[in-house]
Amino acid sequence: MAESTKIKILLGGVPLGCDNIGDEAILASAIAIFRRVIPNCELTVSTAQQVETERKFNCKTLPLYGFDPNLPINELRQVISNYDAFIWFGATGLSDYPEVACELLEIAQKGKLTTVLWNVGMNDTLNPMLYRVRGKRLQLCRLVKLFTGVDCAAKLERWITNRVKKRIALALRRCQLVVLRDAESLSELRKCGDFPDATFGADSAILQSSANIDELPWNKDEHRLFNAAEKRIAICFSAQSPLRDLSRFAAWLDHLNETENVLTVMLPMNPKTDYALMNELRRQLKHPRKTIMPKFQEPEEIQSVVAQCQLVISSRLHLMILALNYLVPCIGIARGTKINSFLEKFGLPVAGTTDDVDFEVLDIQTHKYLASNEFSTPAQTARDKMLEKLSKAEKKLSAVFKKI
Repeated sequence: MAESTKIKILLGGVPLGCDNIGDEAILASAIAIFRRVIPNCELTVSTAQQVETERKFNCKTLPLYGFDPNLPINELRQVISNYDAFIWFGATGLSDYPEVACELLEIAQKGKLTTVLWNVGMNDTLNPMLYRVRGKRLQLCRLVKLFTGVDCAAKLERWITNRVKKRIALALRRCQLVVLRDAESLSELRKCGDFPDATFGADSAILQSSANIDELPWNKDEHRLFNAAEKRIAICFSAQSPLRDLSRFAAWLDHLNETENVLTVMLPMNPKTDYALMNELRRQLKHPRKTIMPKFQEPEEIQSVVAQCQLVISSRLHLMILALNYLVPCIGIARGTKINSFLEKFGLPVAGTTDDVDFEVLDIQTHKYLASNEFSTPAQTARDKMLEKLSKAEKKLSAVFKKI
């Protein structure tokens, strides 16, 4: 097809190239979807890792507009006219960083581009790192409450939340297609306004491909221990919301290693911050030799490893998505609502939160799944439903781009 007939699509709305393997899994799968559903498309990805992304996906790239404070947003306004469409895709962006992505949508809409929200999630609360009152403001609010009884912090947070939701509603009403990641996210979006035509599909990463496990860049000792293990548990905890009682989890893991012939495989989904947290956990173990932490950074590598495990324990959603692509059972440690919503579809347990791990549930469920291989049939049914919803969303996506 001639170059002039290609539909030029800019992908963004997510801080790509910022050491989040889950986001990169979404990107890899979304690119495969767009190229299959819109075969005449030319994709450009907004990312902090331009060279690596161009090499891996044979696509064009732009810098990470909206998330890099050193990049003036006016530059994006100047280049947006080169595109036919902007797609905001992936992760829990509607609650994690809604205003940044809304600004990108608004710029695209002013440039007369077709705009699409593709399988983005939304928690029941906005990102506490951005939208919770803290620091000097919080101290001042506490003083006011002490003398007047008025909770200024709560009032300010409600005002901020309402302002953000209004902006989301305005930006998404101008989109040609709005697809949420799941029914729970769609329900949260409808608290922002009326969206009768919005629908939900599934996280694009449920289509993630795998690498050949024996061809990965293994450390020889770790590869030997991995292959020799009778049973393997994969774990990862997010450094964004670390376990409050890391020492107690280390003690629980030591007890498991003493009673079960299990190898613990630590798989940091952020190669920097999660790695540091996992390393601290490993440092506190009495039996560190029963633990490995391979330094794999590509989603296809992580998926091939976790597929060979018998169980996953994690507060990272996308490690569990990659595991359930191979019907490996998971126990969640919640940080927000997205993990509960996802695992509920598979009938899988959540053992408390990162602030308060329920070690009784964790222990019972761990031994249950290590002793049983009966999980795969109901899990396949749940996965098939997700694939069906994603397929229906793809048809809607195809219909939008056939009009361009």
